[in-house]
Amino acid sequence: MDKDKYLQFLDYTIKLSNSKEYNTQAVAKMLGLPHNKPYNIQCRLIISYLKKKAKTNKIIHQLLQKSKSEKALCKFLVEILYSLFNPSELPKKAPILISDKKYKELIQKHKTNNLKKDESEILEEALNVKYCFCIKKLYLKNIFMENIVEKKPEYNPYAICMSSIYKNRSIKPPKKASYSCRKKYNWYKKYNI
Repeated sequence: MDKDKYLQFLDYTIKLSNSKEYNTQAVAKMLGLPHNKPYNIQCRLIISYLKKKAKTNKIIHQLLQKSKSEKALCKFLVEILYSLFNPSELPKKAPILISDKKYKELIQKHKTNNLKKDESEILEEALNVKYCFCIKKLYLKNIFMENIVEKKPEYNPYAICMSSIYKNRSIKPPKKASYSCRKKYNWYKKYNI
């Protein structure tokens, strides 16, 4: 992973930052810090962790330099860090074009071999969306862990998502399923670092 590219992404994320209340618990958890503490304690833990890391981590050093004031530092850092692994423009859940109820119904029909051709196509598309969404979420978390926490990713998003979306449902995945993600979905194309 190219650190300069990640810094450009960081600059872009800072520009997108707004005044939303972001999840300090999620940031603390991603950083490997206690995440069940009160807000003020979590803020102190996050800031302390990042200041220590800034001595050796170019990205964190630059992030701290871009912060506007010490008083608003925690809110600023939480907004930026949270949006790095959970961008606001990425849908909160896989944007399948059918309801959850219809999706579950199609999965059940597939298990009993009662799917019609048009239902099969709808299910294939929904599964592909879920697969691509899973890959993107894990990819962003891997990049965050590698560049901010400085830990090598422990898992392969493609394998985990393939297992989670297709194999656990006993559905044979299409060949080269991940190749369609970038071509088909605009939300997938964003944040390609």
